[in-house]
Amino acid sequence: MEKTLIKAENIKQLKSKLNKAQGLVIVDIHDEKMLRAVINDRKVKILINTENSSHKDFMHARNSGLNQVLCKILKERDIVVGFCFDSVYSKDGMERAILLGRMMQNVNLCRKFKVKMAVVDFLGNREKDLNSFGTCIGLNTGEFEIIKC
Repeated sequence: MEKTLIKAENIKQLKSKLNKAQGLVIVDIHDEKMLRAVINDRKVKILINTENSSHKDFMHARNSGLNQVLCKILKERDIVVGFCFDSVYSKDGMERAILLGRMMQNVNLCRKFKVKMAVVDFLGNREKDLNSFGTCIGLNTGEFEIIKC
């Protein structure tokens, strides 16, 4: 099956790319406005990098990009939340720790609202490494699928 990765700078560009997309559509999200615009489109099957933005965390909780309302909508529309191994691999130090914490927060939210999850790989890493990464962020074995692009 053909996989289409969509990255966009703004909502208008995102919608024009979605109209042209075919096959398994993977959307790279960077802010909540884009996320809200994308979840209404029936072509979208996987969302990645929901936690990968420059916004600050709240005082007593992480600002991971997902919340209970969005998770309920994702469950209804049968959209998979993908955790991108490459984004963690490219960061270092405190940035990596913050990103992993946000991913763990999203895993808990997705598990609570029964949203499907996946580990997405663009660099061609071994399946053993991807399974270890899934376990590191709190996913159980059988709870997620591995998608290689």
